[in-house]
Amino acid sequence: LYLSASGFFFHGLRSGKTKSLKIGFWLTAAGLLPHTLALGARWLAVGHGPYLQKDESLSVLAYGTIVMFLLFCAKSTRLRGIGAVLLPGVLVFMTAQLFLPSEAGIRPPATFNGIWFAIHVTSIIPAMGAFFIAISSSILYLWQEKRPPSGKLPSLPVLDACNYKYAGFAFILWGIMIVAGAAWAEQSWGSYWNWDAIENWSLITWLLLGLLLHLRRFHGWQGKKAAWLMVACFSVSILTLFFLPVLTGSIHKEYLL
Repeated sequence: LYLSASGFFFHGLRSGKTKSLKIGFWLTAAGLLPHTLALGARWLAVGHGPYLQKDESLSVLAYGTIVMFLLFCAKSTRLRGIGAVLLPGVLVFMTAQLFLPSEAGIRPPATFNGIWFAIHVTSIIPAMGAFFIAISSSILYLWQEKRPPSGKLPSLPVLDACNYKYAGFAFILWGIMIVAGAAWAEQSWGSYWNWDAIENWSLITWLLLGLLLHLRRFHGWQGKKAAWLMVACFSVSILTLFFLPVLTGSIHKEYLL
């Protein structure tokens, strides 16, 4: 369903037909139902939330991104075209999790409890959703900039405003994730910051988002420059979550790619 929705979003974006965008939206919403059932069934089967293994983490990040996208599109129908960028990114997550090992019977460590841990692992879900909406609107801006104006597609100022708005959401949520993670680390291991690679690069990602917002607010950065800076921010976030755990001995390695 998500794959079919991607096709309709792309067709609607290319042709300017709002009907294709509407079909893509409802196909995405329909795909959320089996996705919800799959996550729920997995939760019941293994006895813990979808955060302990790599495949679970990818699936729930994709799920959260889809939920945020649907909520976003419900209010901003003219921006549904960003699904042509966002949905393929989500499909990469969904496809990758199919090839990752999954083990039954794994129990969460004793340290995986408390309010700070819950906030830490849940805040990353809407943070990535906001990131995906911001990067999708940025990529669409860069693509749309080279095309003649169309009254059926979102205007460049609208896409630029979307980038700004959701970069702000990502900044707040990513900051909550870092603060909650530090508080949880202190409760679990007696130290707020261990200079772990994922910790350090998560902070760098947050600072880059802050730089983007600062440049936009006080130095008039907008349009193409802001879009490219968002591409850089998103790239660093993907590096942080999915590549550094493979390359380093991070304590997060067991739970991220």
